[in-house]
Amino acid sequence: MENCDILLLSTEHFVERMSNVIDRCRSDYFRCPARISKTYKMKKTEELDRLKDCHLRIFVLLMALNFALAGPAICSPRHAHPHSHHVLAENRALLKMWLSEGMDSFPVDKHKAAAVTTAELEAVLDKGADVNAGFHGVTALMAAVYSGNCDCAKLLIAHGANVNAFFPGGNPLSVAGYGGQLECIKILVAHGAVIRACDNAAYTGAVLGGNIDCVKYFISKGYSPTAQSRSGIPPISIACFAGKIDLVKFLISKGANVNDSGNCMTPLMAAASAKDLDLVKLLISKGANVNATFMNMTALKNAGHDTQIIAVLKAAGAK
Repeated sequence: MENCDILLLSTEHFVERMSNVIDRCRSDYFRCPARISKTYKMKKTEELDRLKDCHLRIFVLLMALNFALAGPAICSPRHAHPHSHHVLAENRALLKMWLSEGMDSFPVDKHKAAAVTTAELEAVLDKGADVNAGFHGVTALMAAVYSGNCDCAKLLIAHGANVNAFFPGGNPLSVAGYGGQLECIKILVAHGAVIRACDNAAYTGAVLGGNIDCVKYFISKGYSPTAQSRSGIPPISIACFAGKIDLVKFLISKGANVNDSGNCMTPLMAAASAKDLDLVKLLISKGANVNATFMNMTALKNAGHDTQIIAVLKAAGAK
């Protein structure tokens, strides 16, 4: 982390690695000789189901945020301008104020970022740090608005921070929406942030975070309640994956189709995968198709070993 050289996994690489793990588990299971107990085989089957469920949910959530191949860190010494050693050191100091000590898809420590004071930030900026320096595209402004640090966000913008900066997962508006920071969203918009940039990234971020106030704000600014992510995933499916039942109810009240799958599975399949019994019941009560399929998946298959969800689905006619 000192040299900001950690390379984040792309969606494709992550999915490939998870698929390999699942394939190995499946291979181990089918190689089990007959003399090995059924209990062992049952255990392996349960482990496989858990891995598949984890793989599926993380893949769809990453897909919803449109992660692409992560580029090199702006502050990495390997990519530094020949005469930028001083600025480079200050950039690292600026980024370390916000970042987690480890690898994550969005490497910001929310509590750490919220605690940064304007005096601390001013001191680093006065030493020559590039206000738009980033770690895999994640800038200090994104960290500030994600954590709700409005004062630091205003200071960064005053020093020239790009309110429309893009990183593989979105932009400042999308991370503020994901973090549920409505005041920061308003600050960004007031300073020129483009609400409809990055293929609905702002709205998708707010939906994924389950933040109804942010969702309502973006709708008031022209977003359709059913605006899909860049990957073609309906917001109701994203909300179901995230287990945000209040947001699902709100989206339904705004006309969301409980059978809209877009380029993904249906909301009911997503709710079953999330093992959210209340969501499953809600969607069925609103007319969800219990036998809809997507890539050989159904709500019943996605329920795994959750007996309560399986019983509810079968009672509604799932096969």
